[in-house]
Amino acid sequence: MAITSETFRYMIFPISAFLYSLMIFVLYARKKKVMTLENYLCTAMFISLLVQLVINNFNFMITVPLWSRVTKQLHNAMFIVWGGIVTLYFISTVSKENQGYVAFKDNPKREYFLSFIKKFIIILVALFLPALILNQTPDETTGLYMVSHGPAPIYCYAVFGVFILSWFVIFFRIKDKKEKKKFMSMGYVILIGIIGAIAQIFVPHLYITCSITALASATIYFNIANPDLNLIEELNMTKESAERANKAKSDFLSSMSHEIRTPLNAIVGFSEALYEEELPEEQKDEVNIITTSATNLLEIVNGILDISKMEAGKLEVTNKDYILNKLVNDVVITAKRYLQDNKVEFKITVNDKLPQVLNGDIVKLKSILTNLLINSIKYTEVGTINLDVDGIVLDNKCRLIINVEDSGKGIDDSVIPHLFTSYQLGDRAEGLSGSGLGVAVTKGLVELMGGKIHVKSGVGVGTSFIFALEQNIIAKTSNEVEGIFAEELSIFDASDKRILVVDDNGVNLKVAKRLLKDYKATVDLASSGKECIALIDSGKKYDLIMMDDFMPEMDGPSTLKNLKQRLTFKTPVIALTANNESGSKDKYLSLGFNNYLSKPIAKEELNKVLKEFLS
Repeated sequence: MAITSETFRYMIFPISAFLYSLMIFVLYARKKKVMTLENYLCTAMFISLLVQLVINNFNFMITVPLWSRVTKQLHNAMFIVWGGIVTLYFISTVSKENQGYVAFKDNPKREYFLSFIKKFIIILVALFLPALILNQTPDETTGLYMVSHGPAPIYCYAVFGVFILSWFVIFFRIKDKKEKKKFMSMGYVILIGIIGAIAQIFVPHLYITCSITALASATIYFNIANPDLNLIEELNMTKESAERANKAKSDFLSSMSHEIRTPLNAIVGFSEALYEEELPEEQKDEVNIITTSATNLLEIVNGILDISKMEAGKLEVTNKDYILNKLVNDVVITAKRYLQDNKVEFKITVNDKLPQVLNGDIVKLKSILTNLLINSIKYTEVGTINLDVDGIVLDNKCRLIINVEDSGKGIDDSVIPHLFTSYQLGDRAEGLSGSGLGVAVTKGLVELMGGKIHVKSGVGVGTSFIFALEQNIIAKTSNEVEGIFAEELSIFDASDKRILVVDDNGVNLKVAKRLLKDYKATVDLASSGKECIALIDSGKKYDLIMMDDFMPEMDGPSTLKNLKQRLTFKTPVIALTANNESGSKDKYLSLGFNNYLSKPIAKEELNKVLKEFLS
């Protein structure tokens, strides 16, 4: 068993292949990974390769012809085993039944694959048995047997040719481009296998077959089986799945918002109109409850959308100038509508030394204050609710410090850490209703605007929400800014004006007509974009068109685009939309609309728009 320099020269390829393969296998084995079916098969592939390489290196130390024949037969048999495992690996990897990166023990199709593997092993045994039985041709000089001469090696090459053909079939059955690119390494493995077989036939003493299988295994590892690459692919797949799920959620919430706002438009519109009629006091209270309930439902819808947008990072801050005292007064008026039968006293304190004209996101600030006040009303049946507005002025900045405090039942210490969690219910006394969205949305809005919010509470002593926000100072008093904060005009006479309302929903048309009634304008109704175009083409002139943006067949933007193709068309068009997202105004202005109104249509917003285009 002495190894001569000549023998060692022939052993360079097999020894190098063994060391290289062992290094890769150790690297592979040490990497943290989920033991999927593919990883089990990849492990089996490396083990069969290492066994084949050990046998191949052992061949060089044998001088007895009998043992030479046995080791060569084992070498050929392991060559077939390696090819069979690689084939099984490729089949399982591209199988539609496989569950990807799920551990094999948890794979729902585990029994299916176990059954398939058992059948494959039987076939594999049947294939490599002839390699152990068939004769090989001994070398004429040494009398030792060669792996590339005789019936046995020819049989092995034939079996391996079948494996290579199956790899071609597997590769061309892959439809996904990304998956196909990943399995391009199969082409390299096939090419390497063909080159190795030809080289082994013409240069039998090189024993290059094992080196080729080692290189093929390394190619599979670095291109397909590497846990790091699989982890990156899994992360990319998870990211794509999350993005699809997030888009589906956004689409659903947008659709839900539209579907809920449409009937709410009718409820709020008609209930507000009824409230202004001469009704008995009891009926007025009942109508007010309807309006309040509808407004509450709208706040829940807005809360869900706000949380969704905050989670997606799509909620934006839109700053504008506002009068602090007016903001506080508007919020308190809105909140008091929720009092109903509660025997609660409102106490409002605004530091008169604070600058009155500030710049900030007034919509979100109103939402924060309204949510906190409504939250206090829910949990305070008797007692007081204090709204304290203070602040610190530094240069041209005013840091508002606002405290909403109630004497309600308070919050248990164990609940406070979860209070700002979305959809958290039962945060105070049992039996009180609430969506659990108000304070969660509030915290998100405060932090979005760069502020902080804290809560102090005790069971039986009430709750205090304190938040701080930095706002830009525009003027110390509202009198310093002429014109831009003039009081809203009362409803004006527009009897000489003609307004066209376009909406595919008949109830929405009736609501719009009722809201416009007090302005005494002539109001025409159209139930589709095509009907609107027909009225304009018939020669009718309008001072204003109010058009729903979401209509079947021809939506609002498409209708407007069609109208603007007429050189004589100069009528301002207002979009009516259930979309109340940040940036909606810019969106509709970019589409060619002159302004927009969100459903349910608020009378104050309607009055602003009508003043702008009709007064």
